[in-house]
Amino acid sequence: MRPMEWITGPEVPRVCLLLAVAAVTVAILLAGCGILPAERESYYYVLEYPERVEEAAFSEEHTPEPTEAARDTEASALGVVRVYETAVAELYDRRQIVRRLDGPVVQLLSDDMWGADIGRWINTFVRKELVRSGAVAATIGEYDSGRTRYDVFVSLDRIEFYDGEERQARLDMSLRLYDRERDEWRVQHEVRRRQPMGEGERVQAFVEYINAILLEELEGFSSAVRALGE
Repeated sequence: MRPMEWITGPEVPRVCLLLAVAAVTVAILLAGCGILPAERESYYYVLEYPERVEEAAFSEEHTPEPTEAARDTEASALGVVRVYETAVAELYDRRQIVRRLDGPVVQLLSDDMWGADIGRWINTFVRKELVRSGAVAATIGEYDSGRTRYDVFVSLDRIEFYDGEERQARLDMSLRLYDRERDEWRVQHEVRRRQPMGEGERVQAFVEYINAILLEELEGFSSAVRALGE
């Protein structure tokens, strides 16, 4: 067969099979020699709330509409409050963990991701901590039916693994309690935390620091809310 002559007829299937076998063989040899990059594993990270709140007082899906008596309760708590969905800054409203380098450069880590929606997690933590601390009798969600005097608004402005000159776990957020009757903010808790990290610490340590900071700040917010009902 001349070099430029087309292969036709019964020779075609046999040639295709030989080419396929050759391609697979080359790929195996390259992988064995370490020339082809190994497939990276993906890791999913979770934030954990350490204590369980009674389901009668809190439900992730729905809390029953409060009674008039519950709304008027302000002896040891503020009755039932509505917690609005967490407003998450666009850059961080994603499953990938954000890694910031020096300057305006960020990397979205496709192999290191949150195990669930970060805004929903924080909303759940806020509701559980408010009930656990005794600051409120119960909570309802943004779209649940029922009237409330007090509303809680949460915004997440920054949650990132800073991997620059000084490695840090960074968390910026605000938690605010609004009084409808007085038409004013009763509690405004602003968070701007920069937790130093060790040279060898990576994403797992970042998540653990964020978890601890979040619980600490929620405790502070709940304490301020509880003080209004004392």
